[in-house]
Amino acid sequence: MTSSKYAHSYFLVAFCTMACMAYINFLPAVVDVMINGLGLSQQQAGEVVAINGYGGLLGLALAVCLGASCPWRKIVVYCLVTMMVLDLTSPFTQDGNFLVVWRFFSGVMGGVSMGIMFSFIARLPVPDKAFGLLLFLQFVLGSLVIYLLPELERSLSQYSAFHLMAGLALLGLGALGFIPSLAPLKNVATPQKLKAKFSVNNIALMLAIFSYQLAASAIWAYASQIGQQFKIPHGETSTIIAITGLLGLVGASWPVFLNTQPRRYFWTLVGIGLSVMSAVILLNMTQTYVFTVALGLLFLSWPAVVSYTMATLAERDADGQLSTIAGLFSFLGLSSGPLLAAGLVSPSDFSSAIVACAFAFLVSGVINAKAMASSAQISPINTQIMEN
Repeated sequence: MTSSKYAHSYFLVAFCTMACMAYINFLPAVVDVMINGLGLSQQQAGEVVAINGYGGLLGLALAVCLGASCPWRKIVVYCLVTMMVLDLTSPFTQDGNFLVVWRFFSGVMGGVSMGIMFSFIARLPVPDKAFGLLLFLQFVLGSLVIYLLPELERSLSQYSAFHLMAGLALLGLGALGFIPSLAPLKNVATPQKLKAKFSVNNIALMLAIFSYQLAASAIWAYASQIGQQFKIPHGETSTIIAITGLLGLVGASWPVFLNTQPRRYFWTLVGIGLSVMSAVILLNMTQTYVFTVALGLLFLSWPAVVSYTMATLAERDADGQLSTIAGLFSFLGLSSGPLLAAGLVSPSDFSSAIVACAFAFLVSGVINAKAMASSAQISPINTQIMEN
């Protein structure tokens, strides 16, 4: 199947990938339900979310070992079904230690399935579009869930976040059935190709992804709690997060329509700059509108930075393995962010955590400035297309 004929399926690929780790899309709501619903402390909630993420990290590592020739569709089906069971039973695991184990195993399943889907995306004709749509869907879903969840918790159950996670896994199964298969790989790995794949420049880009995701997820996980620190009511905080999250749709649209290398380099650095500004503004927050502006800047830049950096790596690897490894670095950052924040927060004081986030954004920017400039001189090697 030609790339133009396959274009209509990019949405399905992105949706299925998103469903593999759906809770990331509404992480503040998950943290809130663990604190307000299960009675965990702020530190405990951050630790459980982080352990869930580290399970995903292990799953991504397993996906790298599986390779591109594995029966990917069957494995993703098994993982999504298992996640549905774990999500639906999580509210009954009142013991904190047992909940850690439960969520860790759910993370492993999500990581394996997401790693396989990352490898799939990397082999598409235009990976920028798939990564952009993935982030677009994440921000749409995140905004809707955070906005609607307080009402769902009042009218249905205080554990509605877990039920939504299970529902999204079910929808991901439906999308998976309509995704066509990739053409078999024909390129044979050689020592020269492996050396180019794991070059210093590529490893630097992975570290840049890690550093950025570390900072972004730390702020994201505690966004609701940061707002409440400044006496913003819980319901109003959820509304602000949901509305500003819609700006992520703009950032996620950039890679879909603007996917040439010069634009990729420029928008990545602009996005990182806006992220640094977001952290600085949060440090000087005095009123509700300042909180709104800070989150708006972060959500505007986050999807563009991640999509462009992932697409840069995807172009340089025909079998998709590099993107799966990059996904591992990305998820390591996402998983470590809440743990970083949990270790730095004190009662009603998030300043140390926010300073650490600003520094991590800057590190990502410095690495990207060099690594992406070098990548512009390297010709894309991703020429895989789809078959009927």
